[in-house]
Amino acid sequence: MAKPAVIDVLVVIGTGFMGASIAKAVKQRAIAKHVIGIDSQSAQQALSLGRFDAQAESIAQLPQLCAQRLAQNDRCAIAIVIASPVNTYRQIF
Repeated sequence: MAKPAVIDVLVVIGTGFMGASIAKAVKQRAIAKHVIGIDSQSAQQALSLGRFDAQAESIAQLPQLCAQRLAQNDRCAIAIVIASPVNTYRQIF
């Protein structure tokens, strides 16, 4: 079986059941070096369960969190998963 590609940071927007499940699977398979959850309501709970390495209440905090987690490299791979209800997409984008 081929090893999965490793990305530097996976950002999961929406840390409820679906987002936390995705984060758990990514961490179990070591697909991402760091998993950051963004959710104004449930991120702290998901962080306490070990699903995420860091949490934020908004996307605006993402650059700061990534800078804290990553070495000073010229490039890094970041993937973003939107795991929130469709009616929140307008606010997210």
